[in-house]
This record gives sequence, structure tokens and C-alpha cells, in this order.
Amino acid sequence: MSISAVGQITLIDYNDAVALTGYIESNRNTSVKYNTDSQAYNPSFSASTSLILSPHAFVAGASGGTDQFSPVSANIKSVVWKRKRNTDTAQVALGTGETMGSDYKLTVTANPFSASIYSVTYFCTVVYTDPNSGLDTTCVMQINFQAVSEGAGSVYAEITSAAGYAFKNAAPSSITLSASLYRGGNKDTSNLTYQWQKLVGSTWTNMGTAATQAVTPAVVSGMLLVRVTISDSVAGDSYTSDPCSIIDYTDPLFVQIVSSNGDVFKNGVVETTLTANTYQNGVLVTSGLTYAWSKAGDSSYSKTTQSIAVSSSDVTNKAVFSCTVTKA
Repeated sequence: MSISAVGQITLIDYNDAVALTGYIESNRNTSVKYNTDSQAYNPSFSASTSLILSPHAFVAGASGGTDQFSPVSANIKSVVWKRKRNTDTAQVALGTGETMGSDYKLTVTANPFSASIYSVTYFCTVVYTDPNSGLDTTCVMQINFQAVSEGAGSVYAEITSAAGYAFKNAAPSSITLSASLYRGGNKDTSNLTYQWQKLVGSTWTNMGTAATQAVTPAVVSGMLLVRVTISDSVAGDSYTSDPCSIIDYTDPLFVQIVSSNGDVFKNGVVETTLTANTYQNGVLVTSGLTYAWSKAGDSSYSKTTQSIAVSSSDVTNKAVFSCTVTKA
């Protein structure tokens, strides 16, 4: 995914509230198995096998990408957990067995599924107060759990990932998705073929045909839906998994233009070098960038290097230079 930012040497705004991004970490797989023979859920989300959801939030541009929940920052103003089941029309308050701790983690010790409830989405709304401006920023994160049936006659396809389902600033470099087919609660590994697909617009587009599929940040613009169809060449049947969501939490770019010789000149003598420095997550970015310089009122002006030389011929009384930086 390409992202861009524009820097302008004559205008800097320090009063905007910061941007907040984040995700929810789960200690359990988002796919919950229901055995139709024993009528039991695995995991059962009981006191001994509880579901623990941990929020993680990051301030865009903050040095080092510090997780505001590790430890909990004093700038976290409020945290509210809610849920939405497939039978709900909107988010509702938590129910029995769903408790938020002092560390703002949500612990679920009661099974939220039933014969009619097969999907539960948990929402975490975080309000963060910028210590510099005093302004509040809200970030809403969510995670979905699906109950899938297994038993003597049940067959289903499933996607899992040991590395999780989220990127942050192009890290990790790749996520490997694994496709599995279960028959009656047992994993089938024989005579299978695979077809991975991603949702592009409203069309499912083919990807790979192996049992695993690598996904890189470059193909994820915000969020990507991926599914897999597994076919058995002997049994002659095929099954398509529920879509899997891959999310990219990318901090915005910040462009700062600096002048080697200041920004005020006298008697028409102008000689300086303008350099566009680009930051992401508080860290200076030095590779993978393209530059597009422009000058207000001069449509023919065009430069494509990080640094440009400016002389008297470029400035008549006043000139405003801008640089658009794009990261692939």
C-alpha cells in the first residue's frame, strides 16, 4: 500500500490532536469449534479456559511506537468494551461472564454462543488525551469470533495464522495463512487442492493454490478479506472458508522541510538548500520514498529529489515551496 504526505515550509500546525491506531490481541483463535456430537464448544470460554482480549494502541508519530497499554498510559482517558452478536442490530453492553479488568483487558468466562448465536464481535473504544494539546482522540477497535460446527457429519474449511492477522508500518514483512479442512472434528490432509482468493472491490480474485498463502503489507490497503476453497479430488466435494480479515495499521507520514540557510533573506540574495525529511512513527524514513516538489503560482516548477537548491531566481519577494512524499 502506498501512502503520501505533503510538507510545506511556510505552514506548520502544532494544534491538531494526534492520531491513534490499535488492534485487539486474543489468547484464543477467532474460530470456535462446536461439536454437534458432544454439544460442546472448544474452547468453552469457562473460568479455566477464559478468553482474554488485550487492547493495544499506538500514537501516530510517537517515538518508538510505544503501546499505550503496556503499561497503561496516564493519557488513556477512557476505555469502553461492547459486543454485537449476529442477532443484535447495534453494539450492546457486556453481558454475564464478560468483565473488563483494571488493565482494561476483557475477560470472557461464559460461552457467548448458542443455537441462534454463531457470531460475536467485541468492540473496544479508547479515548486518548494528547498531553501536548489537551485534545481527545478516539480509536475504535474490533475483533470477531465465529462458531463453526464439527461432528460426525460436519465438514468445514478454516484459515489460521500463527503470526496474527495485522500489520503495523509494514511489519511483519509477511503473514502466512494456513488452510485446513476438518471432517467430523478430524483434520483431512489427503487428496486436497486449494484456491485462495482476495476480495477486490466486489469481486473475489484468485491468489495462490498451495496449502499456505503469504500476505505482504503491499497488498493490504487498510483491510483485506481473504478466503480459501478446499477441494477433495477423491470425495469430489469442496468447501469455502469464512472470509479472514487482514488489517494494516499504518502510521501516517509527517514531512518536515528544513532550509540550510534559514527562511529570511535580504537584498535579493537568496542561496539555500531545502530538504524534505520524512518521519513515520517518530522515526526518520530514508528509503522507499519518492518526492514531488512544487512552487505556489508556478505550474512549471518540478523537482523530484529529497533536497533542492533554491537561488535568487526562484524567489521574488516571497515563494512557497511544497513537497509531496510518497512511500511505496
